[in-house]
Amino acid sequence: MKLPQPVQVQLSALVIVADWIASNPDLFPYFPQVAGVSGVERVAAAWRGLQLPPP
Repeated sequence: MKLPQPVQVQLSALVIVADWIASNPDLFPYFPQVAGVSGVERVAAAWRGLQLPPP
């Protein structure tokens, strides 16, 4: 199945933005400073730090 070009562009943009966010060492440090922090807590802190505007 071939996806239409506009869909391919949107999916590519989504992957690029997701990679940009995940690669940000301020949001996702390579070596977390606080031991015992769960992955859920790290993601919640990163989400807050991202400061995306509301939809």
